[in-house]
Amino acid sequence: MECCFRAVKGARYILNTQISKIQADELHTLKSTFYVAVERLHMKADRLFSLQRQLREVLTLINMRCDLSEHERMMALQLTDEIEERLRLELSEKPTGRLR
Repeated sequence: MECCFRAVKGARYILNTQISKIQADELHTLKSTFYVAVERLHMKADRLFSLQRQLREVLTLINMRCDLSEHERMMALQLTDEIEERLRLELSEKPTGRLR
């Protein structure tokens, strides 16, 4: 989430700079960066919530394992494949900056 790191870095700069030295366009750019960061985090939270629902669904199916039909078992296996792929995608999003 590079935009989050840019937002924090920009905030640190603005907060450590005298107000008279801050240009209006710098402040505008920082606010825009924050809006983007907030929206991206919201989207990521939605994706993670969806993964949580899928994991709960698989857990329910595991709890019913002895009562599952073959079709339900295959659907559960397909769902685990989808979850695995989504987790790989989520984990591959690595931050490029560092917070200090």
